[in-house]
Amino acid sequence: TAQKLMDDHLVLADALENAELRGMFYIGYGMCLWARERFGKAYDIMHKALAIGETTGHPKVEGYAHAWLTWVCIDIGLPQEALAHGRAARSLAAYFDSGHYPYYHSWDSDGLAYWGTGNYDGIKACSNALMEYGKANTSRRVKTWSRFIMGMGHLTDGDFTAAIEELKMAHLAASDPLYTMFPKLFMGIAAIAGGDYFAMQQDLEEVMAHG
Repeated sequence: TAQKLMDDHLVLADALENAELRGMFYIGYGMCLWARERFGKAYDIMHKALAIGETTGHPKVEGYAHAWLTWVCIDIGLPQEALAHGRAARSLAAYFDSGHYPYYHSWDSDGLAYWGTGNYDGIKACSNALMEYGKANTSRRVKTWSRFIMGMGHLTDGDFTAAIEELKMAHLAASDPLYTMFPKLFMGIAAIAGGDYFAMQQDLEEVMAHG
């Protein structure tokens, strides 16, 4: 697995003299830990990467560390810290060539942090920022996230019909298999919340099979 590969090379990574490579390795390692739901360890290793970026002057390491810490913080119940990391990621994105990912990835996570705190206006602002960026950069993935985040906003607002319609548009905009699953999952949640327990049964079964 990816994590085993990272585990096997951690000692070598610790010894790297190139601070940027070492920091990016820790971020990749943290992503693997996050995916395995080892959130505490992911939080620690990504903060280690962030410290490297800050102390050695590598904005790429800082930007990616901030962008991924947003997701870890959401999963351990730290929405305000997640939002702070999101702002920091976007402020750094312009400093390196591959700045698109930390920029839009942090808007995604901000939307989910606002969803967790019930902030509809915050969710809508994130969705609008993503759609604007997606159109400007011809990115289907970013536009998918915009629709998905807005669907979450309608869920927060209790408008389950609007949530399902927005999430359907997210599903139609998705260009890869993984990104078709998130909208389907939450379409099911919206249908159940609206009292229609069987409308999305097939979609939910497909999500479970994919997982």
